[in-house]
Formats: sequence, structure tokens, C-alpha cells
Amino acid sequence: RFQIVQDRDVAQCFYPDPEQPHAVLGPGLCDAAAGWEIQLPAGCKRLHVKWDPRGQRSIECTLFGALDELSEIPRPPPSARYSVIGSWDGWQQPVDFMTAGISSLHAHIMVRETPGVAEFQIVQDKNLHLRFGPALGTNIGEFVGPTSEDVGRWFAGIPRGCRWLRVVWHPHRQRHRVSWSCLAASGEPLAPDRHARAALAALRGSSAAAMS
Repeated sequence: RFQIVQDRDVAQCFYPDPEQPHAVLGPGLCDAAAGWEIQLPAGCKRLHVKWDPRGQRSIECTLFGALDELSEIPRPPPSARYSVIGSWDGWQQPVDFMTAGISSLHAHIMVRETPGVAEFQIVQDKNLHLRFGPALGTNIGEFVGPTSEDVGRWFAGIPRGCRWLRVVWHPHRQRHRVSWSCLAASGEPLAPDRHARAALAALRGSSAAAMS
């Protein structure tokens, strides 16, 4: 997702009209969540943005792989949208899931501190009254949601060198399923290390003590 700014001033922002996707609003202040969203396919190396500020204003995006032009991932038909919220920003800004396959979605969260633990839940339509999480007192067990009631949090151990936490969500199966992995800046998967395991054990211990 991206926006266009004038004279490098974030108070002079251009962004798509949510009611008319091909229309452009601005310049002016806008919410950080407002912007053009491109679903990048595997192998995408470069996004070329052509901006025409004249008249009605228009924007054109082209994706390129190592050799050829690529097509954007097809968007699923309108339905419920899902996001992940978590401890990495104090549970403030939902990170949208994007299509990752026929029946799965994924989201990538930038990791700021390692080693450590990331806690998260999943929300539907960015509505905190429609949350998914594990049953209280578990990390992977029975699912709860969508609900406005208290639900548990998933805990992901973050090893040293991790740049991205990738969360995969299967909302369309008879039983919802979630999984996660840690990635280096290069995209290479990282295995949990002793520092991440220690941080995870300490957090689980403190959570268990708080519930007892």
C-alpha cells in the first residue's frame, strides 16, 4: 500500500477515493491506512508507478520480475476482510491479510526488536468486536471467534536476525487454521533459537501466573 505526497510533505497527500477507486483525492492530510493497494505476486522485483498530476489526475502501476512484466494477484470476490493486530505497535494498527493461495491469506509484519515474542489476534473487517484467537490459556488449541468476548493471544517466538513475521490464515475451511513463521531480510525462513524460546517460555510463565 502506498500514497503520493507533494513536495515531500505528508500534509499534502494524494490517495484513492474509497467511493470511486479510479478517482484521486488530495492534496491534504489523510489516514495512514488510505492508499493504493497492490497485491504483489511471487518473484516480483520492482513496482513502477506512473503518476499524472494533470486534470483529473491518474495513476498506473506496472509490476516486473527479474526478466518480464508480471500481473497483480487476482483479488477475491467481495467478502469479509481480515487483518492481524498485535503487540508490535501496542495493538494499534491492523495489518491486512492478502491472498496467498486458493483458500489462504497471509500478512507480513515488520519486526523491530529481536529476540523476543510477538503476540497477536485476528480481526474481521477491522472490527475489534469480531476477533479470532485461541481459547484462553492455550496458544494453538481450540479457536474462538469471531466474537467480542475475551479470547487468547497467539505467541510467536522471534529469533535473532528476524525481519518479518509471516502469519498465514485459512478462514474458509470448516475449522479455521493459523500458522506463522519468521523470515530474514532476504526472505529466508528462520528457525527458533534459544533466545526466542527463552523469551517465549518467560512470557507463557508470566501469563500462567497471572491467570492462577
